[in-house]
Amino acid sequence: MSIRTNTILRSAALCAVLGAGVSVRAADGAAAAEPKALTLKPVYLQTAPSSEAAPRKPLMDLLDKMGVAEKLDAAGVTVGGHVEGSWTYNADTPGSHTNFGRLFDSEDQDPTLNQVMLFAEKTIEAKGDKFEWGGRVEMMWGGDARFIHSLGLFDHYGAYNVPSGDDADSPDEQFDLTQAYADFGLQVGTGLKLRVGKFVTPMGYEVINPTGNLSTRTASCSTTQSRSRTLACRVPTT
Repeated sequence: MSIRTNTILRSAALCAVLGAGVSVRAADGAAAAEPKALTLKPVYLQTAPSSEAAPRKPLMDLLDKMGVAEKLDAAGVTVGGHVEGSWTYNADTPGSHTNFGRLFDSEDQDPTLNQVMLFAEKTIEAKGDKFEWGGRVEMMWGGDARFIHSLGLFDHYGAYNVPSGDDADSPDEQFDLTQAYADFGLQVGTGLKLRVGKFVTPMGYEVINPTGNLSTRTASCSTTQSRSRTLACRVPTT
């Protein structure tokens, strides 16, 4: 057998061995990479939910330090509030220092403490599987309270700084019982919520509480205390 023939036979044998190895590896890889069922999962651009409890609001944190918050938590009661102030400038500089057609921002170039609001509430879900009860009591002190009194309730002062019936000047900051109602979750169908008492409009583009105005709300606070004529003339305040 010639040298050339030996070389050809050796080359053929080596190719046969390599081919068998490639075939085995390919078969092993195919077995390991069997196609799985296609699953579609939405991806949201948001922070993953945390297992940690949300931090308490300032008033509840204070009550927690006083040893009262745990009892309120057990009863499902939350205490909170907000403070709002403003200063409005009118380029027309009216001589009366009153911005015509405005409500909570009616005073020109006058620092105003609009709202110091405190509330206590117990919310309900009203799913219909059980009877529930809750409610909310909300008190306000500030300049905005002058314009939202219910007739006969803390309205012995005038809205503007002019003499009232007893010849006393009306203070810029006044009190108002903004809300005082009870909620009942009734076992009717999938749940029926019945609200009784004094409460603000259940729906509206603008509301008294500045943190509830969609047009002016950011993630953590209200960016303005101005309201349009929608609230001033058309939305029932209480």
